[in-house]
Amino acid sequence: MIYYLKGDNYKEGLRLSIIAQRLGEVSGHYPGVSKSRNFFDTYIQIGELLSGNYSSKVIDNLEEKFKKVPLFLKILIAWCLSNVYTKMNMEEKAIIMRDYCEKIVPHCKPLLSIN
Repeated sequence: MIYYLKGDNYKEGLRLSIIAQRLGEVSGHYPGVSKSRNFFDTYIQIGELLSGNYSSKVIDNLEEKFKKVPLFLKILIAWCLSNVYTKMNMEEKAIIMRDYCEKIVPHCKPLLSIN
């Protein structure tokens, strides 16, 4: 995640997220496995978007996850979508996500700036 927030090497963050997902694979019989898989998938999708793969499927998926995930992940999704929307000239949507981040974690504004 730090590679995403630092903004200097999104591809490395994506690579590490994929490795973490592979290392975290366990049998589906354990409690919490589906939640873990969802977290790993979300980090990978964020990395894909930040790396420039502006797939509408991934954007739609993250928009849907934004409504359901815990607060920390919701902030990361909002920050990612804000960056992506800005790069795609979708400023109204970018402002909504940026405002969400600034409202929830105002003390992190410098960290959540657009890269």
